[in-house]
Amino acid sequence: MKKYVRLADFGTALATRENGARVADSIREHFMLLSEKGTLVIDLDGVEAMSYSFTDELVRGLLSLIEYREKQGSKNIALSGFKNDIVDVFNSILIRRNCRLVGASGEGVHNKSDESRLVTIGVNWPQ
Repeated sequence: MKKYVRLADFGTALATRENGARVADSIREHFMLLSEKGTLVIDLDGVEAMSYSFTDELVRGLLSLIEYREKQGSKNIALSGFKNDIVDVFNSILIRRNCRLVGASGEGVHNKSDESRLVTIGVNWPQ
């Protein structure tokens, strides 16, 4: 089962650490309500811009959920609806945190109905 969280519902230009933390908290609530083996899809379609500070807080929240998932169960997190400039911001933050986007095939906006184009976050945890 998939549940979608549309970031555009929080705004089309997403900025500030405070807002990033608020959105990450909302995503965490949806994730915790997700059934086992479910996937929470964070849909970026309609988002025109994301600041570095907003994205950094969002990624921090997502990584804590990924760590929880790896310890507690089989829920998944995926991203869709990327635009290339938003991918660049995500990638720079993920690289700094020793992570990467997995499954990013092709450029442009990923369509919700095209399951093969969902992007997940891969983590190389420090040993």
